[in-house]
Order: sequence, then structure tokens, then C-alpha cells
Amino acid sequence: MLKRYKKGMTTRNNIIHVAKTLFYFNGYKKTTVQKISDLANVNLGLLSYYFKTKKNIVKICFTEYLDKINHFVSDEVDSDDDILLLLVSHRIFFDIIFRNANNLSFYKEIVCNKIIYDVMYDFVFGKYNEINEKENYNLDEDIIKCLVCVELGGRCKVLTNYFNNLIDTTYDDLVNVLISCTPKLFSIDKDIMYNYLTESKRIVNNLDYSCINFLINNN
Repeated sequence: MLKRYKKGMTTRNNIIHVAKTLFYFNGYKKTTVQKISDLANVNLGLLSYYFKTKKNIVKICFTEYLDKINHFVSDEVDSDDDILLLLVSHRIFFDIIFRNANNLSFYKEIVCNKIIYDVMYDFVFGKYNEINEKENYNLDEDIIKCLVCVELGGRCKVLTNYFNNLIDTTYDDLVNVLISCTPKLFSIDKDIMYNYLTESKRIVNNLDYSCINFLINNN
């Protein structure tokens, strides 16, 4: 049983690795499940058994990426302020994607095709619940679901307009808008929010997070 489990995990991880490589070099649309299947040397039925759809593979790519960032921030940033840690994580998330042309090209496809909403929903919902419990905001679960929808929908719209040149702003201002959504939804005062933005940027500027990769290790 253990041997079969290990073999299954090896197959699953190989498919994810292959998919990430293809996404990095070819983008989302041009990476078909058939191409993933062929390069991973597995049949389509087995790929479907593990992931059902290509979108589910994308979801795993983002989940693994976010987990790497969160573990790194938890280890490297000496703070127990969940909001600050969240903003630091957000900054690293966007920096790694925007500073690499292939990462950014893939991300644009995911955002502009509105796949990002489904991909990120469970993760954001879990993070909001975590903040709600730790900070004793006492928000109802359905309210949290509404907040998640507002944040993801708003971010998606801002990014789509930015990528389609309908918003003309600097990268720093764009990121400040995107990462300040969560604290604002939790009704954090604007002056406190400004301090969070300033401190999170200072922290990120002093971190070496080159060990973290989104799709492939290209350092």
C-alpha cells in the first residue's frame, strides 16, 4: 500500500512539474492537457484521475507558490501581526510574478480569463477565516464569503484594466492598491493602513526571497 502511495505521489508531482514548465514557457492556453500528458509520459485518463481539469493544476501551482511564501515569511519576519505578515506575503507574491516576463505572461492569462477567481477562492477564504479568528473580529462566515468575493472580484478587475492599459499607474502604486484591499475590508483605519504599507515595503526590501519560485526555478 505504501509503495503504491509513493508511486502515486511521484506521478502526481511529475505531472505538476511538467505542467509548471509548460505554463512557464508556453502560457496557459497553449499548454494543453495532451501536451502535459505527453511530456509527463502518462495517459490522459491518469492525468484526469489526479486533477480532473487543467484549471485544477493551475490551482495547485498557486497554492504551492503561496505556501512557499507564507512559510518563508513566517520564518524570516519577526512579527505576530497577521495583517503585516499578509501584506509582506502579498508584496513578495507580486514581485516574483511581475519581475519575470514568463511568470507575468502566464499570470496575465489567468487574470484576464477570470480563472484567478476560482483558483484563489479557497485560499483567500481560509486566510480570512484565520485573521477573523485570531483578531477576534467575530464576523459571520457568510460575511467572510462576501468579503472574499469583493476582494477577488475587485482585484481581478483592477488587474485586468491594468493589463489592458485602461489604468495608467506605477507598479508600486498598483501593488499598494491591491494589497491594501484586505485590511480595508476589515475596516482598518487609513493612517494605520499607511503604516502597514510603509512597514511591509521596508521589510520586503530587506529580505532575500530568491529561494522562492512561482512556476520554475530560474535563478
